[in-house]
Amino acid sequence: MGLGQYNGNTDIKTIRKYFVGTTALRAGQLLCLQHDATANNADPKLRLGNAVAAIDANNLNYVVGVVAPTEAGKVGPIWVELEQPQSGDTCFAEVEGTAAVVLGDLLEPGSALGCLIFATAAAGDNLFRALQPRPSAGRVSILVYKI
Repeated sequence: MGLGQYNGNTDIKTIRKYFVGTTALRAGQLLCLQHDATANNADPKLRLGNAVAAIDANNLNYVVGVVAPTEAGKVGPIWVELEQPQSGDTCFAEVEGTAAVVLGDLLEPGSALGCLIFATAAAGDNLFRALQPRPSAGRVSILVYKI
C-alpha cells in the first residue's frame, strides 16, 4: 500500500525499479537513476531508466522516487516499489537530522546523506515543503508536499 493514502490521495504514482545497491532500504529514502547505467545493457533490469541507486553527487538531479514503507528493510540488489510524488502530492520522505524542521521549510535532495536537506532554493531544485514539524534531531520520515 502506498504512502499516498495518508492524505487521501489514492492516485499517487507508484512504479517499480531495480535497486542496484547492496544496502537495506529505508521507508522514505530517496532513490535516483543509476548514473552509469546504459540504454543497451544486455540485462534489461540494469538499463538506464530501470536501474536506481542511492543518491550521490552524480545522480542528485535525477530523483526517481521515494521508497514505499512496504519495501523498508529489503536488501538490494532487488526490484523495489517507489512512490513518485508529482507537484501537489504529499508523501512521507526521509529528512536529514542535524537540525529541526518546522512547518513550511523548503527541502531538497542531499547527495551526502541520501535524504532531504534544507533547500538552497537554487534554480532547478527538486523542492519539497515540510508539512509536519520535526523538532528534534535524528533521521526520520516526515510528511512533505511536492512543489
